[in-house]
Amino acid sequence: MSVTIRNGNTYDFPLKKVLFHIVTHEVHHIGQLSVWSRETGRLFLHYIKAHLLF
Repeated sequence: MSVTIRNGNTYDFPLKKVLFHIVTHEVHHIGQLSVWSRETGRLFLHYIKAHLLF
């Protein structure tokens, strides 16, 4: 995957690395929702599972 930014520089990323980033970013947000759920005393974890990629 190639990305060109505004200044014209082009960066190449292997598909494997892009997919790994997407999955780890998803896990990061699930962790944030889990902490938020515990802090507010509302357990929405059953909804979070519905948004997983797998």
